[in-house]
Amino acid sequence: MLGDEIRRFGEVARCERSLLAVHSPEHAFYLGIESAARELLDPEIGPHRTDGWLDRMSPGFRDGYLRAACVLIGALQTPEQVTGRLAVPEPPHAPAPELVGHVLVRR
Repeated sequence: MLGDEIRRFGEVARCERSLLAVHSPEHAFYLGIESAARELLDPEIGPHRTDGWLDRMSPGFRDGYLRAACVLIGALQTPEQVTGRLAVPEPPHAPAPELVGHVLVRR
């Protein structure tokens, strides 16, 4: 069932990304997280990437991808220790969500 949790991990990143400005570093961060999850779910993606592909991505994307890869690789190495939801990394210096009515909003 780890595959389901990896899928959820990517979906959470996609939802977070949808709340952010397209060209923001935080948007790129969550896109990197989503990419790392997608790569594990579809093993055919990795072999098609060229050498240095990650170096050509934005710093926010790289940071999100690498942080997510650490979480996901850890979960794959010790799946018996995954007892709950995998925590999706937060971007560095992310603004705290604000409560507007009964809804949390990221700005």
